[in-house]
Amino acid sequence: MTDQELLVAVAFIAAFCWPFLALGGLVWWFWRSDQRPDVPAIERGRVPESLLALVLAAGVASLIGLGAAFTHFGLI
Repeated sequence: MTDQELLVAVAFIAAFCWPFLALGGLVWWFWRSDQRPDVPAIERGRVPESLLALVLAAGVASLIGLGAAFTHFGLI
């Protein structure tokens, strides 16, 4: 693998991994809200199901796109 191919691979991974970073951020945000006393008890630790489903769907689509891009450029 040449340096240019490695750079392309890193760029694709960075571009297609954002949904998983967003999911990690959501989990962290709602976990922190569970620890804060100023958040009402009924709202603590709740992740909206639609938001979670949207981020997971974006993650799956990104993995499909990443696989297609790697196949197109002959990296896998």
